[in-house]
Amino acid sequence: MFGLGLSDFLAKKVVDQIGPLRTLLYAQLIGAVFLSLYLLKDSTLPEISPVNLLKLMIFGAAFAGGYLAFYRGIEIGKVSVVSPISSSDTIVAAAVSFLFLHETFSGVKLLALALVIFGLLATSIDFPGLRLGRRLGSQLSQGVPYALICMLTFGLFLPFWDHYLGQPGWMVLNIMVRLVMATVLIVFAVGIKKTSIGFKNKGLIPRLTAVAFFEALGAGGVAWGFAASSDTTSIVIAVSSAYSLVTAMLAFFILKERLAGNQYWGIAMIVAGLFLIPLV
Repeated sequence: MFGLGLSDFLAKKVVDQIGPLRTLLYAQLIGAVFLSLYLLKDSTLPEISPVNLLKLMIFGAAFAGGYLAFYRGIEIGKVSVVSPISSSDTIVAAAVSFLFLHETFSGVKLLALALVIFGLLATSIDFPGLRLGRRLGSQLSQGVPYALICMLTFGLFLPFWDHYLGQPGWMVLNIMVRLVMATVLIVFAVGIKKTSIGFKNKGLIPRLTAVAFFEALGAGGVAWGFAASSDTTSIVIAVSSAYSLVTAMLAFFILKERLAGNQYWGIAMIVAGLFLIPLV
């Protein structure tokens, strides 16, 4: 949660300078280097089979599309708006886990999940702004459609990614999927968009490295949670999806962005849900 929230906050300036595609490409490559350090502790290799590789390519392509949509969203919109909406993938993931993966839901788990989900929804919507007459169309023009694409993509694929990582060598798989994502992005940039993947602003390298480090920390933590248990998919996704809380707090204290009253209530519900997680 903290890794993804910090990464999103830092990514805004990088995306504004070199675009979403280059930011995502280099973040994945640098992040793969950081995650490789874990192999010093556990270098177990996964099963390499045609089916496994095919699944890995599907996940890589899906995650590349989801991340690219998110970075495009924060390029043209506000991080404090796009991040909470994209993090609502918890709702989709919970439905997928229940309907297709037969995850069991205890009363406490349902309560914790409901608090986080409703908190995310409350944080995502500026009700006073809507009451003042802002049309939905004007809201959608500020990166929200891309946030929705990100939400649906990760909500649909993360539960299955959880089960895919429930095998030996999960960190190697986590690194390999980044390389697949990077390959997809390079093919898209060079083969389809006919654009260069290089950039000249070397002053951005430290910030880009920080974006990659915190994103790898967050994604690696999610993968670790998935690998630890296959019966807590919705909870792991709910906790990690609360990264929008971190982003909102950073925007409040550093960028001096102020939220609507309902958004503060949303943050309170997210925090309450997180406190219930250990009781699940």
